[in-house]
Amino acid sequence: MSESIYTRVNGEMLYSFRGQNVCMIGKLNNLASDQMSFEITSPDNKNVLVKLRTPTREMLSDVIEVYGSVDEQGNIVCMNYTTFEPSVYSNFDMDLYNETIQMIHQLPKHYVQAVLN
Repeated sequence: MSESIYTRVNGEMLYSFRGQNVCMIGKLNNLASDQMSFEITSPDNKNVLVKLRTPTREMLSDVIEVYGSVDEQGNIVCMNYTTFEPSVYSNFDMDLYNETIQMIHQLPKHYVQAVLN
């Protein structure tokens, strides 16, 4: 069984992670008409394009967690994503989450990154 590590990032960090697996939580801006991509606002208020391998057929929530790899243009090529119910994200503080992301990168030995099988 193969495991992959996904590093939590914000928008500014994406170019530093080209070719690597990342995890990002963001707010949905729009879904492309062909449903092959969507744009989110990262925790540090950067617009990020998320490319899907197949069209999404489900309704996306306002807050999405994306797992994927960063391409050369700084987009996320999505391998998996999670949507959340409004009751889960209604009190979510994106600014505080962004501070947490920055702290994870300042003290990397103290934080475990996401692992997907």
